[in-house]
Amino acid sequence: MKTTVIIFVILTIIMLAMQVYKPLQIKKISNNLIMLVTKKKYDELYESLESEKVKKYIPDFNRFYLGMNAGILQNNNEKATQYFDLLLNCNLKEAENKTVFMRGLQYFVAMADKKRCKICCEELQKLEMDSDTKKYLDKIYDVMVLDKVDSLNELLDEIKDDNSPEVFANEFLISTIYKNLGNEDKEKQYQKLAQDHLNSFIELSSKTANQQ
Repeated sequence: MKTTVIIFVILTIIMLAMQVYKPLQIKKISNNLIMLVTKKKYDELYESLESEKVKKYIPDFNRFYLGMNAGILQNNNEKATQYFDLLLNCNLKEAENKTVFMRGLQYFVAMADKKRCKICCEELQKLEMDSDTKKYLDKIYDVMVLDKVDSLNELLDEIKDDNSPEVFANEFLISTIYKNLGNEDKEKQYQKLAQDHLNSFIELSSKTANQQ
């Protein structure tokens, strides 16, 4: 067999082996990262996300989004904001934009993070949304960014029959409005309600992650 043919055969075998090896590595690494989240080994997770091996096989969006969600589940604002800010520098597709900024907005309303609420609202407003979603985004922007208080009664009506854990977002908005109105008692009342529902939401999200 000629040398060139031998070299070609060897290269072909290597390329075929790599096509099998890479997906296996990606699956192995992904499963390990998910395991760290479900077992709440957050410090180990953050360390793994920054390792060269994980960077090699896992795209930045996946790493950063997992890090942001882990920070939210852990109620670790430093990590949640760190990975959110890293996501801002990624070239996100439209579906990824919606996923990141919807998730981020819900969290940053709870954290009363005006700067990041503004970023999320403005990015989401660039995307195609149904009229109800756009209206709700405008409401959040008015309360969290512009400090408006005229949606208080509407929000109070909305939470009356809302028994879902996600009600915390509206309760935090109401708390912020009362803060802007200078009503400290009502602010604290709705802040406590919102925090309790946020804790329930995080607990439910953790259970869902464990089942996957």
